[in-house]
Amino acid sequence: MVMTLVTREVTPQPEVTYSAPIRELLSNFSDLVPDDLPDELPPMRDIQHAIDLVPVKIGRPGYRVTKQFDPDTKQRSLLFQIEYPEIEDNSKPRHRFMSSFEQRVQSCDKRYQYLLFAAEPYEIIAFKVPSTEIDKSTPKFFSHWDPDS
Repeated sequence: MVMTLVTREVTPQPEVTYSAPIRELLSNFSDLVPDDLPDELPPMRDIQHAIDLVPVKIGRPGYRVTKQFDPDTKQRSLLFQIEYPEIEDNSKPRHRFMSSFEQRVQSCDKRYQYLLFAAEPYEIIAFKVPSTEIDKSTPKFFSHWDPDS
């Protein structure tokens, strides 16, 4: 399975005015929403996180994560290559994004999200990635599974 994530530039949103009940609700939960977000990603690090979420028979699949940078668009990306040689017949690997608040392994940190990969009978693996907007336009965001490889 091969997947790539590419971030994109976020354009400023126009100022929004809210009604009094909504302003009160937002002020009650202001600690959950940051006042301002950074304009750029934190520096890339050579850390690959794998979190054991569910014990399974075979163990973790092999994987490679490659950092990429497109000088034309100034976009950073991560290419995930996951190897599932013993995947069950007629099965396809799955992936999903999980917020820091959903997972129960590490303390919550709203600056990060998790990308999970799953395929039976392997353990689920998760990667901690910066919580920035993902450019899901084609061909930037793709997932490919070749059952013969």
